[in-house]
Amino acid sequence: MTRDEVKKVFSHLEAPWKLIAQLLYGSGLRLSEGMKLRVKDLDFGQGTITIHDAKGGTHRIVPLPRALEVKLKSHLEGARERHLKDLAAGLGNTHIPQSLQKKYPNAPREWAWQFVFPAAKLCQHPRTQVIARYHLHEGSMQRQFKRAVNKTGIAKRI
Repeated sequence: MTRDEVKKVFSHLEAPWKLIAQLLYGSGLRLSEGMKLRVKDLDFGQGTITIHDAKGGTHRIVPLPRALEVKLKSHLEGARERHLKDLAAGLGNTHIPQSLQKKYPNAPREWAWQFVFPAAKLCQHPRTQVIARYHLHEGSMQRQFKRAVNKTGIAKRI
């Protein structure tokens, strides 16, 4: 896509989808990497994003677009408020791998381990039966992006 086409598509996205698309585009993240980001993965001071278990099981560091810092911080403030409300209601867990759960038993409730783009609803983990908040689904982002592309009338495969 050209820069103008990117701007047109982004103009048809709403929050949080627009922010996700801008972050993916600006950092060169894969969709799955962007959706699975945790708060602790963002380093505003260094201007980096740490990607864990990327393609091939590797880890990597990518730049955090400076132009998105204010929007990301604002988004995280809203997510933190939701997390604090969840904690007050006796919830507030997030899903983490079982090996990390054993090593850090309090991690699922800590702010640093929460997803940057949390789901709107809580769900029950199939293995542990714990009710927790997961991240937004990749398919949801794909649908939102496809709708935005269709609204622009761009006639190429994106």
